[in-house]
Amino acid sequence: MKRKKRKKKVEDMTEPEWRAFVRDCAVALETAAEHSGLEQPGFVVVIFNDAKADQLVGTNCNRADAIKAMREAVRWLEQSKTAAVKKL
Repeated sequence: MKRKKRKKKVEDMTEPEWRAFVRDCAVALETAAEHSGLEQPGFVVVIFNDAKADQLVGTNCNRADAIKAMREAVRWLEQSKTAAVKKL
């Protein structure tokens, strides 16, 4: 009987693995935006296990814009009374 291989946590990824993974995420987001007829949006990707983001952030925009967007997202998440955040 085949043993199921234990999946790796994102925190255990090597730098090259992380960069390839984030690049794949970016391509998927850019493709979805194009398919939806959207102007190319900026994005910040935060991926984690056990709610530890550490340095597991990827973005297609400059640092200042990424920080501003993340601060706004945190403000909105903390103040929002709606259930607009849904698990996909």
